[in-house]
Amino acid sequence: MIRVSLSLICIHYHQKLDLKKSATTYETPCTNRRSISEKRSFNERPNRSIDRIDSIVTDLFNNTISSTAKTSYSSGYQPFTRFAVMSGFNMHSYHLPHNLILHFIAFCHGIRNIRYSAIRSYLASIRFYRLRADFSDPFLDMHGYKIAQTEMVLKGARRLDSLPIKQCKPITIDMLNKLIGVLRCGIFNPYLDTLMQAALTTAFWGFFRSGELFPDKFSPRLHVTKADVQYDINCIIIHLKSSKTDIERRGANIRLFKNGSINCAVHALNCFTLLRNSNNHDSPFFLLPNGQAFTRRAFIFNLRHLLLQLGYEASAYSGHSLRVGAATSAAAAGIPDHLIQTLGRWTSLSYLPYIRVSDTVILKAHNKILQFSS
Repeated sequence: MIRVSLSLICIHYHQKLDLKKSATTYETPCTNRRSISEKRSFNERPNRSIDRIDSIVTDLFNNTISSTAKTSYSSGYQPFTRFAVMSGFNMHSYHLPHNLILHFIAFCHGIRNIRYSAIRSYLASIRFYRLRADFSDPFLDMHGYKIAQTEMVLKGARRLDSLPIKQCKPITIDMLNKLIGVLRCGIFNPYLDTLMQAALTTAFWGFFRSGELFPDKFSPRLHVTKADVQYDINCIIIHLKSSKTDIERRGANIRLFKNGSINCAVHALNCFTLLRNSNNHDSPFFLLPNGQAFTRRAFIFNLRHLLLQLGYEASAYSGHSLRVGAATSAAAAGIPDHLIQTLGRWTSLSYLPYIRVSDTVILKAHNKILQFSS
């Protein structure tokens, strides 16, 4: 009995073992076929689609930053490439000279008056594009350590930005009316009085920085020439080729409308155009009687002389006072912030490029400021 039971148990055990083996042999071929297929495809695809893989790598690299950061990086890298080329550097070189980075930081902060936070963004864009092009990290030395001089120069820029800055006082529309009134009575000579009236009214109504209209070093490629001033029936259009915030140099057309007031920029510009003694289209629009460019330094000197005549503290005003005064007058007249920022071409808010302002809206804004004057 015991012998029969043991026999039955052994038979049952071997049957189960055979079932397991058969199950294993049934699944194995399928698994092997799949693994062989995967190995074959893995070995074959890189040879046939290496270009596609390269594009995927580039896409993955580009997606390390957001779309907003991409736009910022693109805008930040362009001034560096221009600066590097002007400095005689080959952008295809594997290493960036350390002095080139230091000089670029100094150029941005000391010459272009760009703040520390923006310079940091520029440097981040330089690193991103250099690494993406498979060049060395521009902020590490050959041993992989951070370059101390770069951090020290940036620290100096940040410290200078934190120091209090003396703010210039605004020249509001009421002050502008007084300045024009004095000039019409005669202060310098007929030519210079007319030139100053055109300069003051254009700078105010166009929300111009003084350096945009009267640069100390004139270049027809960058600054306002005779050819950049176009005359229409009711307005004058000034083409601004470049500005502090227009890094890509796309340019902008600034419209100045007739307003029938003492501070009418169109009237002042028409009067000055009749006195200009140069027909050269590449010459500076704002010319002195001797044919030389009317510089920012000369403009500020004459402006402060006028302010002294009116009893103001002349040293408290600068070439930027008209731009500040135009914005101040516009705000006092109740013009919306976004329209003031558009008129002044400020780019501090991301929605500004999407705003479209018609000529009618600009004319109404000018008239509203005019009505606010006493």
